[in-house]
Formats: sequence, structure tokens, C-alpha cells
Amino acid sequence: MKDRVERGRPDPYFLAGGPTACLLIHGFTGSPAEMAPVAEYLQSRGFTVHAPLLAGHGTTPEDMEKTGWRDWVRSAEAGYEFLAGRAERIYTIGLSMGGLLALHLAATKPVAGVVAMCAPIRLKKRTALLAPILRHVVRFIPKGSPAPPFAADLWSYDRTPVACVPHLLRLIRIVRRELGAISAPALVVQGAGDQTVDPESARFIVEHLGSRTKNLLMLANSGHLVTLDQDQGTLFSAIASFVSRIA
Repeated sequence: MKDRVERGRPDPYFLAGGPTACLLIHGFTGSPAEMAPVAEYLQSRGFTVHAPLLAGHGTTPEDMEKTGWRDWVRSAEAGYEFLAGRAERIYTIGLSMGGLLALHLAATKPVAGVVAMCAPIRLKKRTALLAPILRHVVRFIPKGSPAPPFAADLWSYDRTPVACVPHLLRLIRIVRRELGAISAPALVVQGAGDQTVDPESARFIVEHLGSRTKNLLMLANSGHLVTLDQDQGTLFSAIASFVSRIA
């Protein structure tokens, strides 16, 4: 594991800081690279940061094809356990599917707070619901989402393994049921121009969270990969303020 961020690389990293730690969880087909800018920002504010690499990611789509939601959950849990022995309090912060995993950890582990960014409850492409059938006909689907402004920091697969989509849908259903069990303070973030996740997902999450302290941040100038988009400054400041205030 790297002790520094290498922009545009898929490697996991650990950035030492103070007793408050942030577990940064990347998204479906992505890598810790998409969390690098916020990782560096949080460390500069004195927080310890760890960004694990989820199972099946950071190598090839063929590798990811062999994994499923249980593997991704175990990867997130391993990241949590890694920080548990190194920090007094842990915040789970995730993007896209990583947001689902951050919420799942908040429902099942003692966390100080949770930040879910563009976490999917409803996907914009309804064809995803056909994945259980399509997987028998098509193995991979090219990704055609527009690149965010800071795409140089991005490392992700250019193809989606169709066999993994039903596992993503299963994880969505699991987290939907767990929202009411989450009591930790929560910050829910959504890019208004998200072409992957229906922005109503964020409002659903906020409405159904069991947390007494919960806030919704809509980013008017951002798409799905909010950590690499035009509202970076607003987003990073909001996350750091949330963590500092709760801690």
C-alpha cells in the first residue's frame, strides 16, 4: 500500500494524520484514483486517510467479472478494520457504489459519520434491470459517460462487466433496507448533472436515513464523479467541515 497518492494510478493508499480518520471508498469499475483530490485535501486538514482498492478493481474487467457484492463489502470492511487500530474515530466516505458501501458500514459498524456521494438508489439507465438476462448474451458493455473536468486523475475500466450489474442491484436493495438503521450523522451529496444515478436517489436516502443529523448537498455544476468535477472546492470544504464539526 502506498503512503502517498499517485495521481491517475489505481493503487490503494494510506495518508497518516490525526486521530480522526476518513475511509474513502471508490465506485463501481473505478479505483482509489477518483478519491485522490479529496484525500489530499483531507490530509492537509489534519485527518488520517485510507483509500482501499475494492476486490476485482484496478486490474482488468475480466478480474472484476469474477467478483460480486460480498467481495466488495469485504474489501470495505477490511479498510475499516485497517483504520480501527489506527484512529479514535472513523468516517466512511464513498462515491457511487462506494457511497452504498459507506452507508452499509454506517449501518453495521460504529462510525462517527458517513458521507455518501452520488450513491445509487435509482439508476438512470433502466437497461441495468435487464442485466440478469443480458449477462448470458453480452459479457462487457463499453462505458460512454462524458469525462469530468479533472479526468487526468481518473483510473477506471472502460468496460462494465455485465455479470457484476446484478450484484450492484442487490447491494442497492440491501442498503435501501438498512437506511433506517443508520444513526450516525450523515452528509448526502449529489451532482445535479449526474447521468448515471437518478438525482432523486439522494433525496430518498436523506428521507429514509435514521440519522437525526443529516444534510443534503446538491452540486449544480457536477455530474456523477463529483470528486473530479467543477464543484470540487465546495464539495471538499463541505466534507471537511462536516467531519470537523461532528468530531
